Formats: sequence, C-alpha cells, structure tokens
Amino acid sequence: MADRATTDERNRVAREIHDSVGHVLTAQSIQLDNAIAFWQIQPTKAYDFLTESKKLVSTALKEIRHSVTTLRADPLQGKNLEDAIAFLEQQSQLPDVVLLDVRMPVMDGVATTLELKNHYPEINILNLIATGANNREIAKNMYNSEKTVKNHITSIFSKLNLRDRTQAALLARSQFL
Repeated sequence: MADRATTDERNRVAREIHDSVGHVLTAQSIQLDNAIAFWQIQPTKAYDFLTESKKLVSTALKEIRHSVTTLRADPLQGKNLEDAIAFLEQQSQLPDVVLLDVRMPVMDGVATTLELKNHYPEINILNLIATGANNREIAKNMYNSEKTVKNHITSIFSKLNLRDRTQAALLARSQFL
C-alpha cells in the first residue's frame, strides 16, 4: 500500500512537470512567433516578447527543479536512528540495506548496527534457522532465553505466513543470506 502511495505521488509530480513544461513551451512558442513577426518592424516590441519568453523559461526551470527535488527528497536526511526507524515503521517501508558511516552524529555506525540487530532480531533468527540452529543455539547466539527465541519464531511464522522451520529456512536463504 505504501509503495502504491509512493508511485501515485511520483506520477502526480511527473504529470505536474509535464503540464508545466507543456504550458511553458506553448507560451514560449507564441512569444517567439511574436518576436519573429515584430523584429524588423518594431524591434522594441520584439525585444519585449523575447524578454517575456526568457522569464517564462526561467520560471519553468525553477518549477521543474522544485518538482524533481520533491521526487528525490530524502525523508531520512538529518534524522537520528530512532527517528528514522520510527518514520520508516510508520510508512511501512523498512529498508533492505542500510549504509552507515563509522563516524556519525548522535550514534556511531558500530552502535547503530548493534541497535538495528537488537531492534530487528527476526532477520538474525531467520538466518540462524537457515543454518540449522535449534532454539537453544539461537538463544545462546543472541544472548536471549529460549522462550524469547520461541516468541520471536512464532511472531516470524505469523507475520510471514510460514508453517514450519523448513519454510523459514528457505525464505531466509532466498531473501537474507
């Protein structure tokens, strides 16, 4: 649903760009036709048409740049990890890949990686299931109790509509490993 909303918004902006460019090109063509018609008999009037034409193009370029910036806007720019995760969860758009710098404000890349692993243990659990680890081994690896691991596995199966560990392992191998 979020992907659909994003696509709809991008299409709206693209139509906006198309409409504004079409409008300006039409006006531009009229201004230039008038300038050509008047350039020998009334050079001042021809100059006025060319000046207006230039203004139209400048305005259109600003509008297009603004629309393209909207398409490229990074909603996570300047957000710390907690705010970024909250924003992405609200949008139901968690990333597949996270690029981090070791030196970052608020929380460095190493701490961020640990925080992400703690915040989303399901991926780590799926990867461990794919290696054939049992609940006790997973719990030991993640420094959790077996009961916590079982709760995560139940949640994973429910969220991903999986019946058993075999399906979970196949999914992990195809998606995460």
